[in-house]
Amino acid sequence: MSKIEEIITQNASDFNTCFVFPSSVCAKEWMIAALDITPYNSLPADMFIAWDDFKKEYFIGKGKPISTNTKKLFVNKLLENKRD
Repeated sequence: MSKIEEIITQNASDFNTCFVFPSSVCAKEWMIAALDITPYNSLPADMFIAWDDFKKEYFIGKGKPISTNTKKLFVNKLLENKRD
């Protein structure tokens, strides 16, 4: 089982969870895969979103473009948290 599959399996029961992927195509593919790797017959489609949709929805200044530096800071923080 891949790390992504593990994370989806462990968190799919929490409908407040949002799985963020690099593109909408990737998000859709993982949403479909989640139905095979979890015990659920359906999951909310908005649990699986693309990075661009995530930044528009959840970052301050909704709808404004996010700079490359902000993206890098976000990813670096995620990696730091993962390492700890």
